Amino acid sequence: MQSHGSLAETPLRSLLESAQGERSTGTLTVRDGSGESAALYFLFGHLFHAESNGKAGDDAVISALAWTNGDFDFDAKAKLPADETVKAGIPDLVHAADAEPKPTQPKAAAARRLPRLRPRARRPSAANMRRSETNPQQKLKRRSTLRNRVVA
Repeated sequence: MQSHGSLAETPLRSLLESAQGERSTGTLTVRDGSGESAALYFLFGHLFHAESNGKAGDDAVISALAWTNGDFDFDAKAKLPADETVKAGIPDLVHAADAEPKPTQPKAAAARRLPRLRPRARRPSAANMRRSETNPQQKLKRRSTLRNRVVA
């Protein structure tokens, strides 16, 4: 596993898979471009603890997987914590990160992509039609039309 590098060149997903495949032990520290950081702890390739900006465990890993810019360092000699907060496996964490909603788009851009819907034409309800039928012949005509629909 690389000891340091850029997330633009090597995404966190690849780093996690590499640490697991190489059965690495140590601490992977990831920093995004805006000052956030995450510490991911591995023991023989098993990701067992993670903490990031007040989050811990699976949530910390999932939020860090969204970072595309920044850098990382791997320290194979770092002291490992006793906490075990990561419960899911790496494939499950990657899948959960992919399922996370993406940041919202500006309203103008989103509006351009949505199809324009026409309002549905409203049909008068039977109750409203009965109220509007004041002429007895209209009532009879309406009843015969309804009977024909039921029979047909």
